[in-house]
Amino acid sequence: MAWVSFFIAMAVSIIFVFVPGLAFFRGLRFSLCSSVCLSPLYSIAVYSVIAIAYDAAGVKCTWWLVFSSALMMALTTLLISHVVERTMIRNDRDSGFSSVLQDLLLSGFRFREVLVYCLVAFVLFAGIFILGLDGPGSYAQTIDTIFHLNTVEAFVDSGIWSSLGASPYAGVDSSIQPFEETGFYPSAWHCLVAMVAGACNATTAVSVNSVNAMLASVVFPCGVYFAMRVLFSEKERVVIWGALAGVCFAAFPWRFLYWGVLFPNLLAYCMVLPVAAVFILAVKTCGQLSDCTKFVVVFVLGLVSLVFSQTNAVFTVAVLLIPYCVYTILESLDGRGSGRHQLTVKVMATVCFLVFVGAIWVACFKMPFLQKVVSNTWVAICDLPQAIVNVAFLSYSGTPAQIVLGILVVAGLFLSIRERNYRWLSASYAIMALMYVLNASHDGILKQVVTGFWYTDHNRVAANLVLASIPLAALGMNGVTSILLANCRKLTNSHTLNNRFIRRGMCGVCALLIAIAVFYPSFSIAGGFDVTTAFGYTRDRVASAYSSSLPNVYDEDERRFVESAMSVVPEGVRIANDPNDGSAFAYGAQGADVLYRVFFGYEEGGEREASVLIREKLYEVAHDANVRAAVEDLGIGYVLQLDYGDSNHSGRYLSEYDRSMWLGIDSISEATEGFELVMSEGDMRLYKIVGA
Repeated sequence: MAWVSFFIAMAVSIIFVFVPGLAFFRGLRFSLCSSVCLSPLYSIAVYSVIAIAYDAAGVKCTWWLVFSSALMMALTTLLISHVVERTMIRNDRDSGFSSVLQDLLLSGFRFREVLVYCLVAFVLFAGIFILGLDGPGSYAQTIDTIFHLNTVEAFVDSGIWSSLGASPYAGVDSSIQPFEETGFYPSAWHCLVAMVAGACNATTAVSVNSVNAMLASVVFPCGVYFAMRVLFSEKERVVIWGALAGVCFAAFPWRFLYWGVLFPNLLAYCMVLPVAAVFILAVKTCGQLSDCTKFVVVFVLGLVSLVFSQTNAVFTVAVLLIPYCVYTILESLDGRGSGRHQLTVKVMATVCFLVFVGAIWVACFKMPFLQKVVSNTWVAICDLPQAIVNVAFLSYSGTPAQIVLGILVVAGLFLSIRERNYRWLSASYAIMALMYVLNASHDGILKQVVTGFWYTDHNRVAANLVLASIPLAALGMNGVTSILLANCRKLTNSHTLNNRFIRRGMCGVCALLIAIAVFYPSFSIAGGFDVTTAFGYTRDRVASAYSSSLPNVYDEDERRFVESAMSVVPEGVRIANDPNDGSAFAYGAQGADVLYRVFFGYEEGGEREASVLIREKLYEVAHDANVRAAVEDLGIGYVLQLDYGDSNHSGRYLSEYDRSMWLGIDSISEATEGFELVMSEGDMRLYKIVGA
């Protein structure tokens, strides 16, 4: 039954993401198939804006209120469009698409191809992720997981889903939060998970996994398909190969599921390619005002979705499209002048555009609200030669090399260079590759300026490179297959290979061979020779990260102890805790009202005085009036310890921390005046505060 609830939640998440967007894009008179592919751009943007609006109006969000509001807005668009179309028909005016929009959005898009994309992605997701879980409620015990689970739980409890101040303390009176008010944090992913949790009455962890399943196996492949259709409208077979190329890279989306974990970035990057494709359509239809306006509206919606999902994705789109903009500028200048004069004009136009882009980039880098992001530093992970090898063999982030796929990407790179229309794709890839090499092998101000918008995190920069590589991989797969078929035809001197079914069969065999080479799990060869493949490594990492039975920071015994403690602590009474012992998970995973729901930032300032007193001096509650006042102000009635007596810091922790900062909680024992031992099991304790 547990897995039934997971798949129900996944189905509900699909409804939330695709139904309002489908109605909206049908209102803009997009084709049914393209409307499905673009639906997340509307839904994510509108949900985020609605959540902010309701918070400003003092209205508590619920899944039904947010979903119905977004749906009503979309249906209104659809109704207006229908009325306008009927009016135009009565007036004998053309109510159809222009020829450009017709060609781009109707003739090429096919549902059966979308289904193939999604089926391939889901089969891979099931093999890598679902089969590796102990249960649908498993979660990776990482630093980011604490924030994500607790923030979603706070959203569900409070009904405050706004990105303006989203935190694990959403809805908690500001006077009793450990930190001062937080600023903007892109929380579209948290909003979506909260909707699913509320609609299905599912736990936060199950809702998280179901939403991520939907993103990786539905939203991402739909977005890749839309982009491939736009990029390769005249290359049918390349579009088909995109179903395999989109999910071949271990660095994205699969690594984001277990490393970090980078769930908001997962949502954002799932929408990067369709947003970029919509920009291309806007440029292509700039001569038709009506069509271009529609694409500009959709592009803006896409940017809003990215801003509220993970803002760095906006810069990813920008980097991908800079070469396309240069290509478009050069194309528009063809035929204007001749010889050296035309070349001079092209060079000057390109330089001016790049200077303009560079000025905007530097201006964004210096914006005050982005300083915490761009100043963050991940140190280099390798030297320059190794970084180049990582790019060549797709071992970006410590994952094993994908040699066959790397060869296919290089093949696609050369094929794109040969065709003028696709050269900008190779330029986008080259820029992303240079960014990764710089990020992985160097430190300093240049690295901060170039990759600071991604926290200088090589994992996110590698994912950027994956997005630029997908079209090239599809080109390479198609090119290699075409060469093999041509050589087979020459070697056999047979006309049978001209038969459509035989050609398709051979393409299927090639696809199977590529899939085996890319997705084959890790294996051993007799004699003690072990081979770890990229997807074998990924599967093992998922199983390890999400295991609920392996020794971990917040293990099974501790979870059971917290469940028992929750039955003792009266509702509305807060529990003081040291989050480093695993109790930071207790709120998001089980709903325990612990005070400290994150375990970083305490040394950076901005913490309220009452919180500092609890952390450092709670054990003096019987003798210090200030501590007693802090206990009363924060509503604390109990103290939870999950690693009692670990003075040597020998237990399992997510990171090193200064234990002296938590003496107020860790120093409490049965003999401490002002505390009464309520529960005890192994190294776990629950005390009631009786001295306040």
